[in-house]
Amino acid sequence: MAPKKKATATVGKKRGPKPGKKAATAAAAAAGERKRFNTPMDEENRKLFLNVHLPEIKKLRDRVNSAVGTLRKAYKSAKAEGSFTKADFDTALEMEDAEREARAKARIARQLVIARYMGAGLGAQLDLFTAHAQRMEQAEALIAKARAEIQQERQKAVQDLRSQVADLAVMAAGRIIGESLDAKKHRELIERAIEEAEIRA
Repeated sequence: MAPKKKATATVGKKRGPKPGKKAATAAAAAAGERKRFNTPMDEENRKLFLNVHLPEIKKLRDRVNSAVGTLRKAYKSAKAEGSFTKADFDTALEMEDAEREARAKARIARQLVIARYMGAGLGAQLDLFTAHAQRMEQAEALIAKARAEIQQERQKAVQDLRSQVADLAVMAAGRIIGESLDAKKHRELIERAIEEAEIRA
């Protein structure tokens, strides 16, 4: 009987690429890199990049990093001195602009709606928030209406005053001259003089 050959175990071993194939792949990759970087360089763009834009970008990034560091220190100082958080300042900055304030109100209202959906106690604040917003809108409408009425009353008072001044002027002129003046004609003259005086003022 012929002797048995031992079987070689190949379980768990991966067969790698053949040595020749691996070298060919590496050579092709290197050739591709050379081809990519062997394109003619635009010297003007190179100088523009290295001498103008890169230094400017570095300076600006340094400023940004410095500003960020200073801002962090300011936040830490505010927190240490008054327990103010970054979120407090974000909220304050939102309130400086009417459009951002409106977005903040909408966000808060949405959060309260979600809290109500979840059954959280905070959700009960939604009614207060909504009622307050409605009262504010009503108050703003009343203020606008009152301002318009005040403006109308002011214009009416000015008109009445002009009329009284014109009447007094006609009467005074008549007494000075000692005779009756044509009231309508002189009134028109006096009103024109008042208008001219207002224009100059």
